[in-house]
Amino acid sequence: MGFRYAIFHTCCHLLFVFLISFILKLNFEYFLLVLIAQFAIDLDHLVFLRGKTLKEFLSIITNFSKALNPPLHNFASLSLSLAGSFLIFTKVFFPIGIFSLSLFIHFLFDFLEDVLVFKMGIEHWKIGSR
Repeated sequence: MGFRYAIFHTCCHLLFVFLISFILKLNFEYFLLVLIAQFAIDLDHLVFLRGKTLKEFLSIITNFSKALNPPLHNFASLSLSLAGSFLIFTKVFFPIGIFSLSLFIHFLFDFLEDVLVFKMGIEHWKIGSR
């Protein structure tokens, strides 16, 4: 798995942004909220880049590897985002609901990818496995 798969992975997350926005008929502001949620959650990957040289940093981002265990990619985050996504049915909390829905779809895709594509199992998604 390398750079090409990283591009595919990113395109899938971008596709989810467009699908959520299309299905829910979101305006541009909500589209941006979904986009931010879909990609901001991966900022937890930056923990693994601390103290790396430029060469090591480039190696990590071009050799797509799921050997990393990002701190926010776990069953608790998956469950909380699923629960929060039900807020799309409320008028007042709709923005929180679409943000949560976007997070849930992101986590679900990453979880299924870990299990089905990378054959890593579910152990690293458990909170105590960090």
